Amino acid sequence: MMLTFAAQTEVIMRDLRMEPRKLPKDLWKCFRKFSLARTPHEQRMHLFNQSAVVGLANNSFCSGLGRMLKASLSLHPKLKEIGVEFVQGGKTQIDLVFVASSRLLRIHQKWINFEATHQNSSCEAVSFSYDSSPHLDEFLCDHVVEDLLELIINEVRGSLSMTPAECRTFRHESRLCMRSMPRRVTVKATTKASELEIRWVGNESGIVSETYGADIQYLVALHKSRTCEAEKDRLVNRWGKWFSLL
Repeated sequence: MMLTFAAQTEVIMRDLRMEPRKLPKDLWKCFRKFSLARTPHEQRMHLFNQSAVVGLANNSFCSGLGRMLKASLSLHPKLKEIGVEFVQGGKTQIDLVFVASSRLLRIHQKWINFEATHQNSSCEAVSFSYDSSPHLDEFLCDHVVEDLLELIINEVRGSLSMTPAECRTFRHESRLCMRSMPRRVTVKATTKASELEIRWVGNESGIVSETYGADIQYLVALHKSRTCEAEKDRLVNRWGKWFSLL
């Protein structure tokens, strides 16, 4: 990647936190010939790729984002086998990097930080709360996943030979699935033998629920509790519809 002088200076000062100095051209060529120096972009990528992997915090924002991201990637055959890990980022501003050789997405940890993801884009969870970091019992920030998926598509589409039409279809399907995903699912036994009551909150807008509520269909998969941990991130297809085992 060729960067202008101004862009390289910005990378050095912002990401590398160093003061730029201009080297004689012959000296720079010598350093490059023997791999003794990196360009600002190369150094930034090196710091990001060498940064440590971080785990997801045990809260609704992180777990919800992780599950929704994996389920969304599973919608496309070229994306479903991609691995995802979150990394410290090496103090850079890089959002993510796709390692094509290992089909691995390395994503900056700022994307699993509620405050960081809401600095420049707010949502209902924040706008309706006096707390800038409200405690949420369920994941409500679909916009964060949508933003992240847009970055992912821009990063991987060249390596995976995804056409513009494929990208548009994926964006549409992932957005539709997120909006139709049931939230706050609860299951309890009723007074009748062998009967379960399953409740959830839909994510459709009021006008959609009021107009088409009787026609909205949900698919419920009953499964054994011992298989839940292994299957909970798997996206299942039945009769041309996708749904997640919640």
